[in-house]
Formats: sequence, structure tokens, C-alpha cells
Amino acid sequence: MKNQLVRRGALGLAAGALAVTGLSALPTPAGAAVEYAEVRAAVDFSSWDPAVCDISEPSHPGGIELVDNGVPVSQSWNAAATVTHTDDETDVTELSGSGQVTASMTPIGAGPATIKASVAASASAHAQREDGACWANATARPGAEASFELPQPMWATISGSGDGSGLAQAMVDDTQDGVVALVVGPQSKGSVSALIPAGPVYVQIQAEAQVDNDDTVGSRSYAGSFTIELTPVGATPAPAGPGGAASPVSGKSKGVVALGARDCATGGVAVDLTKKARKKAKQVTISVNGAKAAKLKGKKLKPRTIVLPAAKAAPAEVVVRIKLKSGKKATVTRSYQACS
Repeated sequence: MKNQLVRRGALGLAAGALAVTGLSALPTPAGAAVEYAEVRAAVDFSSWDPAVCDISEPSHPGGIELVDNGVPVSQSWNAAATVTHTDDETDVTELSGSGQVTASMTPIGAGPATIKASVAASASAHAQREDGACWANATARPGAEASFELPQPMWATISGSGDGSGLAQAMVDDTQDGVVALVVGPQSKGSVSALIPAGPVYVQIQAEAQVDNDDTVGSRSYAGSFTIELTPVGATPAPAGPGGAASPVSGKSKGVVALGARDCATGGVAVDLTKKARKKAKQVTISVNGAKAAKLKGKKLKPRTIVLPAAKAAPAEVVVRIKLKSGKKATVTRSYQACS
């Protein structure tokens, strides 16, 4: 298993005989936050040299809408194609492929949401002659994808597993700062977690199996399953995956304090008072998960680091409220993922 960054990509074209199953008679309307979502059991064929190698393949019907109502939607696809050399009818390669996908998505909005998908892909290529002049390829890429708006920052935790002679991936692209993704290969599983800012988000879950007619094997297949949990910052239970990660700092402290990292050995969070604290601040009050942890004024407003205790297994939200000598007030907040 490996975790890696991948770039956003659309699902491949699909081909073949279609079977669709929606496991609810009357799906509820999609959430207003969802711009687009679908499942697609994609199969694609290609060949080279196009000048002398003809490929016959079926048409490519489209995907099926996925609604954020928690109802699973399934699509399966089986397809076949033939590649023939225009000057030699004995130079023939038979291609086939299949894809299956079942996915569900709970309502996307201000609360927690879950996106699940299981995907299975297979592809085969069999040439009638070992010395054939036409290269041919079969690729199956079944998957699910969605675009929607997050109204607030959320932790995105991807967990998944898979097995076979191919690979599968799940990714969450915030379309602004980057992509968090989990890629699994033969007999592998794993998880990865990251903070996703509010705004447009693109999600994709996909498996892939492909084979060429010059491969040493004639067929490949792969199956995997993924769960993507979207959890509001500060929610309980904490998301799974690597712990202690911090959100961006919200608000401005007027240079009085700096919210540091979380130490997962103890669970504590560091708050640094700067040199400006005594000059600019009259009082500094620090809370952890709504409970007052420290109240500083007078001589206590000196440059130093305060470590705030917090339970390692739970997320932590630190809020610092500052009364300035000017009479104004300032507040700064930062959230931290649970340590795992």
C-alpha cells in the first residue's frame, strides 16, 4: 500500500451491455450542495497503428446519477472488441473487459457525511498470432465521482483495501490547495486523513485493470472498496488516520499569541505568548474544547510557551480570547485532530 498525491482525472469511457440497480424505489432529492455525482462502470479499448489496424467496439452509454440520500446505486458493464490488421485477416486480437461499481453518499452539508464505493475491474487481450503487427489494449476503470460544496472546513478520512493484478484509488481534491489520496495495490489496505477547506470539492473512487496483447499474461482483474468520511472540525468521534494534524488558524491575535502544534506523545497543544503580549494585551483567556484552561494578565503576560493538556484520543479545539489595552477584543481559534 502507498499513500500518494494524484491529480484530478475524469473516469474513463464505458462500453458494453449495461445493468443498473438502484436499491430504493423513490430516491430523495439531491442535496443543494451537490453539483454532480455519478457511478460509471467504464471499459475502454484502443489499438495502434490506426492506419492499418481497425478496431470494432460497441457504443459508450453514460453513467448513472448518484444521489446524496444514502441509497446505494450499482452499475455493471461487460464489453468486447476486435482489432484486425487491414492487410492480414489472420492478424486478429480479441479484447474484453468488465466493470462493476456500487456506491452510496449520505447528505452533503454542514454535518458529517460518508461516501462509500466498491469497485471491480477485469480486462483481457488474446492475439491469434504472436507476431501480429497491431498493438491492442483493454482497460476497465469502474468508479464513482462527485463535485460539491463544503460549507465549512472538514476532516476527510479515506480508508480502503483491495486485491488483484491492478490498483484502485480514492481521492478528495479541494480544487484549491491540493489532493489527498489513497492508492492500494495487490493485497493492500490503508488510510489517510487531511483537513479540507470550505469550498468546492471533487471526489473520485476508481479501480483499474488493463492488459495489452503483448503482455506475458492474457488477463488481469482487481477489486477494492473505500470509505470517505467527512467530519466537521471539532466533531466527536475523531476521524481515523494519522493524528495530531492541525487546521489553519482562524481569527487574528494582533500578534499577542501563536497557536503551535499538538504533541501526540502527551496530547498537549502549545500556545506561545509573544513579546507583544505585555505591551498590547490586558488579559488573555485560553479554552480547550469549551473549558477554561488558563487566564493570564499582568506579570503573567510574558514571552513563554504554555502547554495545554488534552486527551490524546479526542480532537481538541483551542480558543484564545484577548482583551487589548486599546479596549478592543480579539479571538483566535485552531482545531487539532485526535492522536492515533
